[in-house]
Amino acid sequence: MRTRVLALVLLFSSVFANSQSPNVVLGVLEDLHGHFYGDPSFRAVRVIFQKNGNEWQAFQSNCPDTSCLKTVSSKYPREVTWEIAFDGRNLGKVTGRTQDQFRFYSDVGLQDISSGATVPTMGKRSLEFGGYRDYPVFRPLIANSQPYSKDPDVWKPSSPDQALIEILRTQFRKKFPELCRSSKLIHPNRSRFPIEFRTSSLRRPTDRRRGGMWHACISRQSTAMI
Repeated sequence: MRTRVLALVLLFSSVFANSQSPNVVLGVLEDLHGHFYGDPSFRAVRVIFQKNGNEWQAFQSNCPDTSCLKTVSSKYPREVTWEIAFDGRNLGKVTGRTQDQFRFYSDVGLQDISSGATVPTMGKRSLEFGGYRDYPVFRPLIANSQPYSKDPDVWKPSSPDQALIEILRTQFRKKFPELCRSSKLIHPNRSRFPIEFRTSSLRRPTDRRRGGMWHACISRQSTAMI
């Protein structure tokens, strides 16, 4: 059985540094698979953070029941014109509109793209960004309600050396000594069951470096030993 475990550090630091307005909302432009077999993929913006005064707050990211799905949309901005950015560059704008109520738990926080303009993309669809569902999608992109896209810290891709890789693997194991997978198909009486994994099975991480001091890394495990 294959599974993916993603340890992701979101590179929002440069966006935060530029966001001095009290009315800043941040989101992610996503490429999403259809809800049912045969449904086409679609693009949407997921609303994730807002700035209140000097404090950043996360929007609600899940719902415990269907009653929540019907009402939680009122906690999100009704409509936002987003600036889409990548690597310090403005890629374009889209307008997103929050649904009256969310039909699926995975839709919580999504805005339908209502503008007629071409939706920005970077590169081709890839499994690298597909998550646990293992299907190719476009790279997720930062969406900002304000015209901020510069990257003053100049984060750039880099290749971590073996010493850093071993540190990351060790710390990941300490932080997550046990992993689990959600599946009622395999275990009907349990929503989750444990997965054993080896530290050595963690892939070589993807790394972005800021100057010579800070690293942000993504580590994945592609094969679970059960």
